[in-house]
Amino acid sequence: MNKSIIFITLLFCNSVFAQNYFTSYYDSAKTILKEKYQVIKKKRKEIKHGTYEIYYENGKLWQKGLFVNDSLDGYWIDNYIDGSINQEINYKNGSLEGITKTYDITGQILQIEPYKNNLLNGKLIIYYTNGILMEESEYNMGILNGKTISYLENGKIRAIRNFKNGIEEGEFVEYFENEKIKEKSFKVKGIYDSLFTGYYKDFKDGDVQKKCYYKNGKLNGLFTGYYPSGNIMMECNYINDNIEGQYILYFDVNDTLNLKGGIKETGLYKNDTKTGLWKSFYPNGKLHTIGNFVNNLLDGEWFIYYENDVLKQCGTFLNGTEVGAWNFYTKSGKVFYEGKFIDGKKEGTWLWYYDNGKIWKEIKYIGNSIQYPVKTYDESGKCIESFKQEEDNK
Repeated sequence: MNKSIIFITLLFCNSVFAQNYFTSYYDSAKTILKEKYQVIKKKRKEIKHGTYEIYYENGKLWQKGLFVNDSLDGYWIDNYIDGSINQEINYKNGSLEGITKTYDITGQILQIEPYKNNLLNGKLIIYYTNGILMEESEYNMGILNGKTISYLENGKIRAIRNFKNGIEEGEFVEYFENEKIKEKSFKVKGIYDSLFTGYYKDFKDGDVQKKCYYKNGKLNGLFTGYYPSGNIMMECNYINDNIEGQYILYFDVNDTLNLKGGIKETGLYKNDTKTGLWKSFYPNGKLHTIGNFVNNLLDGEWFIYYENDVLKQCGTFLNGTEVGAWNFYTKSGKVFYEGKFIDGKKEGTWLWYYDNGKIWKEIKYIGNSIQYPVKTYDESGKCIESFKQEEDNK
């Protein structure tokens, strides 16, 4: 009795799941095969079950793998149009499971991806097209967790990052191609936070280029720049990514003979904009320039000095443009030439002088263009030359 029941059951199963083969073609003459696969009938519905193959129109195998009850299962391959392998993929019950490998058209491996239940899980490895390792990262059920190491094409480490629940967290270190550290920083919830240190590339390892501080992804606090010598280059303060307050630029010790590390330029910032009185200095500490900024533009009277404290030139700016009378002096303090600007263009009569104060040359301008004739005088004040434009162009 039991044997009869088993026999009837087997016959029933073979009838319900009887396999058929399906094929399709690119052409109506059915000479160019497109795909072939096995199907079974289950609950009056045909489903893929068994080997599946699809081909390019040139006859090369495109994909091959296994279906189980209409779901991708087991080992699959995906090829380029020339028949070379593109991917090796593993499935289980329709989901990615195990290792997936991706290749370029030459057969060089590009990526190794570990999957579990259709999610990246384990070490993801990416390669350059020359086979050199590009990046290694750790995933936990589809989420980046742990250390990610990126490499340069020469095989040297480019960066080391840490992730927590898919977001950068903790120390970040980046390297130059010569293996020297480029940057050290910290990230909280994916954004910069606390100390950031940048380094020089072409000097001895550990030469700091800048130090600054972040809070909630924005520059906040003291920003210090350094020369390759290690001496301070500049100092300023940031508030929410904007320079605020005193700005000081220094000379390098190696660039100064009489004043080591002296101030080169100083002034005020407000909301990341130059404002108020600004000064610059020579390496010996003597004043070089002094004047005001308004909204990042030169404004008001500006004075420029020679290194011996003698005034070199002075004049007025309005919204960054020269206006009004401007005077220029020799190193001995005598007037060299003078004239007037309108909206940044020379206008009217400009005069050049001998050391004795007599006029040497006279040029008239309209809108920065010379109006001929141009006159020159000897030291007694006598006009010795008056030339026109055609003479000037000879």
